[in-house]
Amino acid sequence: MANQKLNFTQEGSKYKASFVSAGTTVVQLEREYKAENNIGQLTVYAYIDGMNPVPVRNWTSYEASRNMIFQIDIPSGVTVEIVSLCEVINAYIVSGE
Repeated sequence: MANQKLNFTQEGSKYKASFVSAGTTVVQLEREYKAENNIGQLTVYAYIDGMNPVPVRNWTSYEASRNMIFQIDIPSGVTVEIVSLCEVINAYIVSGE
């Protein structure tokens, strides 16, 4: 189980990163979250190549925080996309390969 750095890129007002799942994955994020801006929403999408992304987990601006760690259980080979409404400073994943 090796750490893999996730690189987020800004697309309009959103910050996005994606990876191909290797099974159950732990994600840790450090974000430039400011509650007073009410822009902390974070959504995890999953999709099979050729299909549209489907939301599988969502945190509203009130539920999300600056530093987050969470587990997602997406089958191996499925693409996972993480979308943040605030800048992601640092992010890593660990997968159970």
